[in-house]
Amino acid sequence: MPDYCHTQPGSAFTLIELVVVMVVITAMAAMTYGYMDYARQRSLVSGTEAIVHSVATAIVNHQARYWQYSVDGELRNAPMFDVNQDGILDGDPQRINQAYPETYSKAIIDSDYKGFLDTVGMAIPVRHVNDLGQIIDSWQQPLRIDRHPHRYGANRVGVWSDGPDGITDSLDDIRSWQVTHD
Repeated sequence: MPDYCHTQPGSAFTLIELVVVMVVITAMAAMTYGYMDYARQRSLVSGTEAIVHSVATAIVNHQARYWQYSVDGELRNAPMFDVNQDGILDGDPQRINQAYPETYSKAIIDSDYKGFLDTVGMAIPVRHVNDLGQIIDSWQQPLRIDRHPHRYGANRVGVWSDGPDGITDSLDDIRSWQVTHD
């Protein structure tokens, strides 16, 4: 039977050599973690930029600018893709009203308006659509929309994400228009 308990002198690693190797491996892992976190954040921003610009382009290319619906026999117009004028790109009004009652009026629900995705027929990755049919950014917040004749350039429509901090009008917002500082 072989004797496994006795080794020749100098044939094993010393405790100091093992500690040095562990310190080097730990240092290398710490250096790559910072880069991996930066790369992950950058990919979230890039994905949201692509969605914001795609949505803005789809809105500009869509012919209708207003959704027409009837209230007590009287025709009314609401801005397309923000018919309840809450500043959030419309999801499916019926699903939203189930989760948040009275977000959309009964007249809009009865008008068969289905929100941005159904109206435009745009293909969006599943990770960028929530259960309410709203298009969301990489931080799970719905995209925002606004109309202004001068603020958003020739398109007159601005689409944006509040960015990683979730605060509107902060430096990390991801916008469909070029910001100019006077």
